[in-house]
Amino acid sequence: MVSAGLYEELTMPGLRGINVRIARDMPRDTPLDSRNTVATEENMSTGQPPSVLIVDDDAGLRETLRHMVASVGYHVDCAEDAPAAIATVAKHAPDIIITDIYMPSGDGFELLNWLRNHGMAIPVIAMSGSSSGAGEYDQLSVAQHLGAAAVIDKPFRQSKLVETIDRVLAKRGAPPR
Repeated sequence: MVSAGLYEELTMPGLRGINVRIARDMPRDTPLDSRNTVATEENMSTGQPPSVLIVDDDAGLRETLRHMVASVGYHVDCAEDAPAAIATVAKHAPDIIITDIYMPSGDGFELLNWLRNHGMAIPVIAMSGSSSGAGEYDQLSVAQHLGAAAVIDKPFRQSKLVETIDRVLAKRGAPPR
């Protein structure tokens, strides 16, 4: 059940445009490899490190995040926007996704909706550097409403990011890295 405050937030004019774009542009016919639709603990218990997909349109930040996450033992893949992330997930589901919210060619809301519409049980950490101003909706709250397992405000330290990844994976019963 959606609270009245959240309902008002989700029906604000700014979000209506996002929802229309998601409905119009979301690639619903992206074929899935049925062997990889859900990341499994079995994959992680084989001695392979958990896999992380980082989605951000800023190449420099994407590379920094890749280094931050890989340096503590995770396997990392990257995508520049929601369509590229969807293509990656359709081929091989990662154990967790870290996505920016605002990206010009396909945003984090689109990715969250695609995952939900395709029954993908991959936890997502949504990140954003845009804080809400008066009269604007809180994009990280919207991301949580759409299914994000956790949210994180940019900028953040490596320790905060790694702690968030570890916490989200631990909730799924995933073995430590």
